[in-house]
Amino acid sequence: MKIIRDSVHGNIIVENEFVKTILDTPEFQRLRRIEQTAIRSIYPSARHDRFIHSLGVYHIGSLIVRHLQKEFEREMVEGKFGGFEKSDIQIICNSYLVACLLHDIAHAPFSHTFESYYGSQSELFKILNDLLGGKLDGELQKVDAPNFHEYASAIAVVKAFGEKVIEGELSADMELVCRMIIGCFYVKAKDTHQLHNCFISLIHGDVVDADRMDYACRDVWASGYCTSSIDITRIISALHIRKDSLKRELNVCFDCNALNEISNMLDVRSFQNRYVINHHSVQYEQKLMIMAAERAAFNIFNGSPDVDNQTKALERIISIEACISSIGLPDGRVIKRISDEDLLTLIKTDKDNSYYEEYSSRRYKRMAVWKTPDEFYHFFPEILRGVDLYNSKFEEMVMNTLNSHGIDDVLICKVKYKPTVNLKSLYVVVNGDVVRYTDIHSELKNDMSDTEKDICFYYVYVPIMEGGRDPEALRQYKSRIVCILSPVLLDLYPQTQKDVLYDRLQAMLTKAYKMCGEDREKQISNMSEDISTLDSFLSNSSVTAFLDRYSRE
Repeated sequence: MKIIRDSVHGNIIVENEFVKTILDTPEFQRLRRIEQTAIRSIYPSARHDRFIHSLGVYHIGSLIVRHLQKEFEREMVEGKFGGFEKSDIQIICNSYLVACLLHDIAHAPFSHTFESYYGSQSELFKILNDLLGGKLDGELQKVDAPNFHEYASAIAVVKAFGEKVIEGELSADMELVCRMIIGCFYVKAKDTHQLHNCFISLIHGDVVDADRMDYACRDVWASGYCTSSIDITRIISALHIRKDSLKRELNVCFDCNALNEISNMLDVRSFQNRYVINHHSVQYEQKLMIMAAERAAFNIFNGSPDVDNQTKALERIISIEACISSIGLPDGRVIKRISDEDLLTLIKTDKDNSYYEEYSSRRYKRMAVWKTPDEFYHFFPEILRGVDLYNSKFEEMVMNTLNSHGIDDVLICKVKYKPTVNLKSLYVVVNGDVVRYTDIHSELKNDMSDTEKDICFYYVYVPIMEGGRDPEALRQYKSRIVCILSPVLLDLYPQTQKDVLYDRLQAMLTKAYKMCGEDREKQISNMSEDISTLDSFLSNSSVTAFLDRYSRE
């Protein structure tokens, strides 16, 4: 075995078969040179990589496997648990550990910045499904849907390691490993794959999994930002795989006295998504890097067949083959297993690349008109808050409007805010019974309708005004841009808070008519009055007060 010292988890012990077949391969060692995050523009100390993250996920996965295997042994009847033989359980556990190690094996350079150049997610799914003989007929994780690099990693596992390694030397199941990496649950044969689905959720779940536990702890440690602490040992000790209270199927569940630790982990996830990953400076710097890379790639492949735009040129460099093998450039250069420094070298050797000059000096030429969603909604209070702002005309209309007012060289970044975690899939153990978390907290059931959608948001970056950053001049400059954009945005998003609140009131009123009990008439009377006087109600009460008033109904 190999003992690796980690600053987050302490000693990580890797068994010899994993060292020989996975760790000591050029494909895995490449991850030393793939940055874990793209947030060093605001957290300079966040210098950790996908290599140690993958080892961290393996470490947590090993703790989970050891903990569950002890439980399985205690609960086995005639050498079986949940209908699975001991040998079957061992293959599932081996597959889980392989997936923990290899879940990021084909990660693109610079974290998530370039992974979309692998191709569309539907194309990648088809490639993977074809490699596995059409076996992926299951259901993809909805809340935390597969990213491009997860599809790419599953494809790389099949191509770079193959059945000889995965199923032969490691005694794992290739299909199951790939399902775990992309979060593809068994559906057609769900009854016979209950335990498989549980382990899939333990690396690609929507509440607690080994991947999320490691990066939540590691990113906080490396970055230095202050948020909730996470006790991994406590969470794992509270983890079980048991049948629900109706004894229908196996589920991953947790002792209810560990819910505070799970809540802490979800808080970290929410903080990272809202204030770190989607920070306006992080998004701007990634945009500069993308434009610098596209320009460099186009200059390298200019004149090559099938390269008629910058996106296609960069797709020649950012590919699955480039991660696990090598690619040749028109000038005769060969890149083996592309990493951060390879892409950076290509950009640096591109003549007069203004985007890279701005990126490398950090002397930004543009500033964000609004720096947070809160500031955006302050500037445009008529726009419905917290909804998906995706509109195919946004970039074109905003660009044209600003250009027509003499504001050129504008950049727009589209970002995605992850949905709130759907707690309907969280099971807890209460007095020996396995129940859904939302059965205990029934008030949460009606708050889950839109949680499976990412929320699209836009940042608009305009040239920094001449004359420095005088606060008053800056305020006036922003106010002018907001005035210019107001009619455009109201045209793009005509539905107001009042429209939505009216629709919501009407829906709740319909529901109230179906209720029974002494409060029915009172509630109907109050809601009818609010509908008839909605304008005056909203003028005297905040939207938040309105939502608070009816969210508990």
